[in-house]
Amino acid sequence: MMNEQWISMFFLLLCVSTKVVLTTPTVPSLKGIFLSLYSIDEKYTSVQWEMEFEAMSKVGIEFVGVRAALQGTSSETAGGCPLGRYKAMYPTTLKPAICYQNDMSLKNSLLYILSAAKKFDIKVHVTPAMPHTPFAWPHSPYPQDYDSLTTLQTDVFMDAWNQFPAYHDTIVGVYTALEEWNGVNWMEENNSIPLARNYYEPLSQNVRNQTGVHALQVWASPYFVGNKTLHPTGLNASSYANFWLNIWKRAPSFDWIALQDSMGWQGNNFEEVKEVLIELEKAGHSVNRQVWSNVELFEGDPLPCVYPKKCGRQPASIHRIIKQLKNEHPYVKGHIAWEWISCLSPFTNNDTLRLFNEYVDYIESK
Repeated sequence: MMNEQWISMFFLLLCVSTKVVLTTPTVPSLKGIFLSLYSIDEKYTSVQWEMEFEAMSKVGIEFVGVRAALQGTSSETAGGCPLGRYKAMYPTTLKPAICYQNDMSLKNSLLYILSAAKKFDIKVHVTPAMPHTPFAWPHSPYPQDYDSLTTLQTDVFMDAWNQFPAYHDTIVGVYTALEEWNGVNWMEENNSIPLARNYYEPLSQNVRNQTGVHALQVWASPYFVGNKTLHPTGLNASSYANFWLNIWKRAPSFDWIALQDSMGWQGNNFEEVKEVLIELEKAGHSVNRQVWSNVELFEGDPLPCVYPKKCGRQPASIHRIIKQLKNEHPYVKGHIAWEWISCLSPFTNNDTLRLFNEYVDYIESK
């Protein structure tokens, strides 16, 4: 196995083939990006993470959304695991241990990420826990289900917060994990009311009150599918915007959303994305809440592959991504994207290196 010195040399050689941004972008560009801990990167060394964050800084990334400190591994509830079992990316102290396990090879992942982010002045939004199905989706309309999720997310965030005091200035927010979309199961009032009152509002208050940092941001990245061929029961754009308006009114401490544009696999076209962002912008403006876009950087592999086909994913063309950014830019506060390692890192493979360099060319254009 390569030691850390050899890994460092390998990544330095890769850097030779990447381009460097020297100017502030004047075109619509990414300010944030998700960082999902896959099997490919969950065992990265501190050197590897520093290389990743240096590359992010070169293309103007200001913050990352890390998903997740605890990653759901199963729906098994035996042994006192009300929302299933998890593997931890840091040395968690949560009990019972059978529910929250830390493979010792993973114990420093979150620490390495925080350290690299701080070195390059990139802020971090932490997803405390990403539950396994069915706990990642609304599985019943009862408030106690959201109460349990609030407790878990609060406990995990505070556990990590207390273990990393040197990075309190780096950690600036909480990503809430759930991915609400315009399907009827999400939009029903007997789901939306407890979602707001029993999850978003208490979670927002809990993390701020328990840390004493009232500037912490609490946000979500839902998605909208306007393609009626793929999702004939989905609610329209105005109904979806009204859903979020009601969430904000019932959860006044909850902050912003970054809408997944669903152009990677779910089949949205540019007009459908534009339509829903126009409606969401109006809803957010009426209650002084921001709306961002979450630009999907991937496409089905092999093409053509869209929902509901099962297929792999690969980085999309830079031409489509530029069009996404320009289409969404007039209606949002800013842009984040899914996802760094699998699509935009210059170190993952030749496809992601290609997209990284093409993105550099784009943001340096006038």
